[in-house]
Amino acid sequence: MKLNLKDLFQFTDSANFLQILKNLESQMFYSLIMTKL
Repeated sequence: MKLNLKDLFQFTDSANFLQILKNLESQMFYSLIMTKL
């Protein structure tokens, strides 16, 4: 997964931004677990 910070910072709604960060975090965590298995 390629993460572009410039794209992330274009979001002005902080709640939306936090939700996106949470989703990205859980996706990265999930893929981390899957690669360790």
